[in-house]
Amino acid sequence: MLFNTLNSIQWKARLQGAEDIRQMLYHLTMVLEGNLDISQELVTLAGSCE
Repeated sequence: MLFNTLNSIQWKARLQGAEDIRQMLYHLTMVLEGNLDISQELVTLAGSCE
């Protein structure tokens, strides 16, 4: 639902010619998607401080 909302705001910005806002939303979406990518291998901290 968050990404749908961000996408809707991005399109509204595009339709109104607010390119700077559209770009900011695009980059925010990319950052959020990258942080939510659970397909990457998880690395634990346990045992790393020997």
